[in-house]
Amino acid sequence: MDSTNWVFVDKEMNIISEEYEDVQPFNEGYAAVKKNNLWGYIDTTFQVKISYKYDQCSSFKNGLASFEIRGGKSLIIEGYINKKGEVVWQKEYSNWQ
Repeated sequence: MDSTNWVFVDKEMNIISEEYEDVQPFNEGYAAVKKNNLWGYIDTTFQVKISYKYDQCSSFKNGLASFEIRGGKSLIIEGYINKKGEVVWQKEYSNWQ
């Protein structure tokens, strides 16, 4: 295991997940995890439920999580997704420098 990566462990300190670059705590049954510089979501069985595609994201609260996707230097998409990974609201910013 790379010393800069994160894993989940059980009460006996046995590794019970794969390695992640970063993690957020579980909330509402999902945790945001980062692999290959992108964020996605796993459930409590460590199965990927929402694929790795976000540059930034938050934990779920009241069934929604915020996200940000950067498309180069001139496009940012911000919004909210539900637990199915469906976008429920988004705003695009282009050429905002």
